[in-house]
Amino acid sequence: MLKHIKTLHIGIRSEELLNDEANTTEKLRALVEYTGDYNVGVGVNIIMTRFTINHIDKLTELLLGCEFKRLIFLRYKPIPDQTRWGNENPCMKELRFFKDWLKLTQNAGILTLC
Repeated sequence: MLKHIKTLHIGIRSEELLNDEANTTEKLRALVEYTGDYNVGVGVNIIMTRFTINHIDKLTELLLGCEFKRLIFLRYKPIPDQTRWGNENPCMKELRFFKDWLKLTQNAGILTLC
């Protein structure tokens, strides 16, 4: 079946990755290695919550260290639980920080924006 797949994108829970870094990165590396044997590029979808933005350097370091080919940053969308939405939705200051971070990483050659 993998011969028909060219790319695979998986969702990452940032909190889980950082809370169990060694175990999770080991599994992610194994996934990338396995799919690489079939010439399948693997990317990561990252939902941009407050937590994610506040830990973006470490998350990026870990994910690039796992040899992911593409990082896709997804906006945080409203959810029915308004309390959770208020706690996780990035504020304007955090979004500006993320925008500046993207520029810096692009200029440093760490990430290429598409």
